[in-house]
Amino acid sequence: MKRWYVVCLFVAAFLCLQVPGWATAYTWSNALGDNDFLDVGNWLSCTEILPGDDMDINLCDGDEAVIGLDGLGAVGRYVNVGKPSGSCGELSIIAGETYFSNGVAIARTDNTSQGSFTVSGGDFECGGYFTVGDTGAAVVELSGTGSITVNRNNVATVAGSSANVSITDGTYSVATYMRCGLHGEALIDMSGGILNNYGTTNADGGLNLGYYNDGSCLWQHSGTAEANVAGTLVIGRTGEGTIELSGGMINAEKVSFATEDDPNSIGSLIMTGGEFNSHQYFTIADKGDASVDISGGFLNVNRSILGQNSSAVGSMVFSGGEACYENYLRVGSAGQGSLTFDGAGGKLRCGDFYAGPLSTVNFVLDGSAGVGSGIESYDDTVRCEEGAVVDVSFASGTDVPGSFVVLNSPAPITYLSSELGAEPVEVLGDVSSVLLSASAASAGWVAEVINSGSGAALLVTSPVASTNGMTWNSGSVTLSSALTADIAVVGDDAAASLDIASGADADFINLTIGNAATGSGQVNMTGGAVDVASMVFIGKDGVATLDISSGAFSAGNIIAASSDGSSADVQVGGDASLYVEGVVALGAGAELTFTGYQTSINIGSMTTAEDSVLTFEIDGALGVGNAVNVAGHVSLNGSLDVNFVAGNRVDGTYTVIRSEKDIFDNTGGNLVSTSFVTYEIVEVGDYKELQLTVFTPSTCQDVIDAGFTLAGDLTEDCQVDLFDFAAMASQWLWCNDPTLPECDWLTQ
Repeated sequence: MKRWYVVCLFVAAFLCLQVPGWATAYTWSNALGDNDFLDVGNWLSCTEILPGDDMDINLCDGDEAVIGLDGLGAVGRYVNVGKPSGSCGELSIIAGETYFSNGVAIARTDNTSQGSFTVSGGDFECGGYFTVGDTGAAVVELSGTGSITVNRNNVATVAGSSANVSITDGTYSVATYMRCGLHGEALIDMSGGILNNYGTTNADGGLNLGYYNDGSCLWQHSGTAEANVAGTLVIGRTGEGTIELSGGMINAEKVSFATEDDPNSIGSLIMTGGEFNSHQYFTIADKGDASVDISGGFLNVNRSILGQNSSAVGSMVFSGGEACYENYLRVGSAGQGSLTFDGAGGKLRCGDFYAGPLSTVNFVLDGSAGVGSGIESYDDTVRCEEGAVVDVSFASGTDVPGSFVVLNSPAPITYLSSELGAEPVEVLGDVSSVLLSASAASAGWVAEVINSGSGAALLVTSPVASTNGMTWNSGSVTLSSALTADIAVVGDDAAASLDIASGADADFINLTIGNAATGSGQVNMTGGAVDVASMVFIGKDGVATLDISSGAFSAGNIIAASSDGSSADVQVGGDASLYVEGVVALGAGAELTFTGYQTSINIGSMTTAEDSVLTFEIDGALGVGNAVNVAGHVSLNGSLDVNFVAGNRVDGTYTVIRSEKDIFDNTGGNLVSTSFVTYEIVEVGDYKELQLTVFTPSTCQDVIDAGFTLAGDLTEDCQVDLFDFAAMASQWLWCNDPTLPECDWLTQ
């Protein structure tokens, strides 16, 4: 009873009799000097206040109004913080539940007014508009355990207004829309806390940065901050919108940059860290100008277009971090699109990749650091259309000889042009004349498409001549000391072998084993270290063997058996370590066998062609050993075999491939042919795993249940004999096809 009495006293102090239906505006004075918003003595000409009244707060610097000094919130109609002209107003909420039915305006009247609204505790809710920087300069700060919940949110509303929204903790929720930078200049600074935007039906987007062509909004997102946009995040409608992401996470259902055909429609993302997820589309330049610059962090997108409509100009510079486009990435649709890979950092993966007729794809390679960034497609389509341009150059002062993979796909690369007809055609070989820019071609670069596992790779070859090449073309040589070479070849057009022993430290840009059709090369590694900055060809046109039983072997990319008639036999075992930054691609004549139980195998992605063989040797007594760890995607089109160390076949489930992305089985369920071994691709935590289950049948029924019956075993007794022939003969010339009149199929 006492508690209700106290509450009633506070309510009585807050309410007063007024003419019903009329709102009265009260002005803050802090006459009592206690800063208590609920104390009627702090309001001019007021003895009682109705919840339907308007309130103006025009004092700051120690005379601010505070809600929650007694743990109670407030109820009101409309509050102006920083009104009238030339005033400075401050309102702080530290506790309780506060609700204003019609809204809050901060810095109202003209651009000489200033307003500050701070929530460090308690829950604030606004039923109408939450206007931050109505006409003047406004600041909103959310921290601690506080929360802000509003219906509609305008930030920097008129020309000359400015607004700064700072979120370091707490939760900021917008039910309908947030328009940041309507006609004024706005900043959202998030280093912590959560921003939720639930608006999904507004055509202009749930969260809009740079709404009108004289407005701008900069969003700085860092630390542990999290933003969730249920509808569309528009970055630059007819104004200028910018996101600087260095930490935390942004999640948006849809993202669209520069959405209007207006010279001031400008959108940009500068990403140095953090995570950005777009669950539907991520359009860089819908109708205006847009740019994305990624040097760190993780961008995860469903599908994306750079330059969607005819007036659009979209660009993306990628120099670090990681980007994954689950569905597709299209550069240059009806508008102009430019994609630039600058330097040796970063990974970009996409389901399908399209280079449209108005596209430019630039590769700036850092020869001192290796291949540089490139594109990995892991789905079915890689297509370049007539007009698409590939430009290649070295970063200043890093020119080196060699070949570099800039695009790899488990599917063929196709080209669409008016001369070739309406359908894209598969391309292979030199594509310099149709893809390379005039500057790259005149500089001497060569572009070619080569076989890569089940698909193809776009390879560019530097115009720089090698001055430090090594070729072993006969006999057998042992390397046990340091060696540096640009281009290394073992078995150019004859037979040769190279033994890498303990103490060896070999650094190459390119390594080719079995180069020409008449070449035969063998590399045996029993110790030491081999580092190949860019490409390893194993059986480029000839026959090749690579046997790593100890030591450390690292490479940018490995492509085995890349042409018809070539073959590659690769063995990795013992205590060896294998690290491949990019792709391991097994062509039709390639075999890769993992025989070790203490090996360390880490690769970027893997693709295997039909007629390739991937073999895992299992010692059931010890377990499989280390599985192959893949950072990207795995596309399996060949066969996978299992060998067992003699006497150590033990029933059980063994993981042989663990991937951070997807594992694609393109064999129709016929990947593993080893008897009494089944397989399954399962999700384990954040990984996909290819698991083999080894079992030993004890009855014929076990064999049948596992699907290993013989093709001619009609009687299902695990034997093909005369009883099966009798079963066939008993139904000789019978048929049950209802479309054939001679088949009396209803009576058979």
